[in-house]
Amino acid sequence: MKNFHFLALAAAVAALFSACEKPIKGVHLDKSSLSFTAEGGSQSVEVAAGSPWSVTTSEEDSWCTVSPKSGSASATLTVTVAPNVMKDAGRNTKFYVTYEDQSIAVDVAQEKNAGEPVFSLSQNAFEVPAEGGEISFTVISDAADYDVETVDWITEVSREGDRYTGQKLTFSVDGNSGKKERAGVISVCTKNGSCYPVSITQSAFEGKLFAHLNTAFRFTAVWCGHCPYMDETFKTVKASRSDFDYITVHASDGYPLYYSDANALTKAYVVEGFPFGIVDGWKKLENSHDVASNAKRLSNMLNDFNKKTLCVAGVSVSSTVADGKVNVTAKVESSLNGSHFISAFLLESGIVETQTYFPDEGGSKELEDFVHDNVLRAKFTQSSVGDPFNAVAGKQETFSWSLPIDASWNAKNLSVVVLVHRPYADLKKENKKYPDFYVVNAAVAPAGGSFEMKYAN
Repeated sequence: MKNFHFLALAAAVAALFSACEKPIKGVHLDKSSLSFTAEGGSQSVEVAAGSPWSVTTSEEDSWCTVSPKSGSASATLTVTVAPNVMKDAGRNTKFYVTYEDQSIAVDVAQEKNAGEPVFSLSQNAFEVPAEGGEISFTVISDAADYDVETVDWITEVSREGDRYTGQKLTFSVDGNSGKKERAGVISVCTKNGSCYPVSITQSAFEGKLFAHLNTAFRFTAVWCGHCPYMDETFKTVKASRSDFDYITVHASDGYPLYYSDANALTKAYVVEGFPFGIVDGWKKLENSHDVASNAKRLSNMLNDFNKKTLCVAGVSVSSTVADGKVNVTAKVESSLNGSHFISAFLLESGIVETQTYFPDEGGSKELEDFVHDNVLRAKFTQSSVGDPFNAVAGKQETFSWSLPIDASWNAKNLSVVVLVHRPYADLKKENKKYPDFYVVNAAVAPAGGSFEMKYAN
């Protein structure tokens, strides 16, 4: 009986103390700052919580992680910091514990790494051929961050890795169309003012250079309401520049104007939707409803291409129309030996066909009198992407083809376009998915007419 009274009394006392404990309101942390050595490691922060909470960290400061990211009751946060390889300075970040409409900040500081600072370049001199190309070298700098300065014919295109263990810098060197060797410097300069030069020597081009015609493929469909804007963009640029022309590829099977071998081109240039523009087999043109901005962007792309590349190949084309056929002869001359490709197409302009159109104000319209120009009708070459041939520097190669004229085509509005492609050895490839050849030059002439190869002035 006594034991029963004792247990009852103990239970009553425990209940009394439990009733006296106040519930936690909000969220409280036992630390507002943490300090780590350069070696890093983990520390804990105790969370006393009466409300749900979550943790927010800086995406830029991935060296500091916090776990768990959220909770609804009291918990222990584990803060982990990676080793700091920087020898120029320590580093700092914050993370936040948020509950209801309030946030609590925790400062995290880490010491700099001890030891002698290191700065090195894997290479400090390059010799580049006249055609240009890419060069790369590696920078290791755990002493200070750095900037890069170059001459106007050398462009930095990428940085890979980190500067502490080795950062690969890649540069594109423009072609040298001059008759003299040229020299330039890439300067790698640390924030404390120390500069380390990388010298670039580029040889003069000794072969012939040719007048250049930029060309673009425009992939479209009659049901594509955004496509008329790119059509207008291409027509605007063509009207203002004599060094630009384009090919219209209707690539939607089952719809009017469809080009039967469109899949070969859409696959080669990774066309995922319409409209899609690819300029000189080199760079994609983004589309918008602002035709003036599109035209300016396209014109800048052409200027950039002309600046970066040497037009090392020329092409002429002549054709006759007889007995219901178009007969074509093309001549190609390259200043460089090696692999090239050639593609040739028959185009038709002035085709009136209904086109879907999305006006700026919204909605959709069917333009019944829309005029389609430069529409790809057929190929002369075996492949739409191009047939291979091996060029011998200074020697002209001759190609001949013939195509029957379909009765539905307007023979008076037909034209012939010939494209010459060469490897990306002298030009940075904008998209690694594209073919390994860009369009170095082109010739366009009316069916029954001709275009003569021209050398650069």
